[in-house]
Amino acid sequence: MERIFQEALEALLDRKDPERRLRAKEEKAAAGHEREPRPQSVWAFAMRHIPQAVKDAVWRRDGGQCVYVGSDGARCVERGGLEFDHIVPFALGGPSNNAKNIRLLCKTHNLMTARQALGETALRRQMGVAPINGGASPPTSG
Repeated sequence: MERIFQEALEALLDRKDPERRLRAKEEKAAAGHEREPRPQSVWAFAMRHIPQAVKDAVWRRDGGQCVYVGSDGARCVERGGLEFDHIVPFALGGPSNNAKNIRLLCKTHNLMTARQALGETALRRQMGVAPINGGASPPTSG
């Protein structure tokens, strides 16, 4: 039973762990077993989904670490809970099928950059969360 559990865990990690997936892909390529890439759909530019090949390229480029650099010049050290972020937001026309527009950010920095790019109201709307003040405009003095 222990052997079955261990094999199942290894198979799951082979599929889900980015480091293992990239290592396996590189081993296949080195052995000459790399498959031909699928042609991209003409609609790929309009899809929010980030293709696995783009995710792999971004993970490799960013070293499996948040790429946010603070005002002090220090890079965020977070390596867990990373998210693929559109540099030019998808909502503003940024493509999902180009690694140049995708980066790795931790959840904190992803939310922070989204607030800066989209504003709090648009971000809350996109997340399906009610506006802070119920959607009412702030009072004006007159």
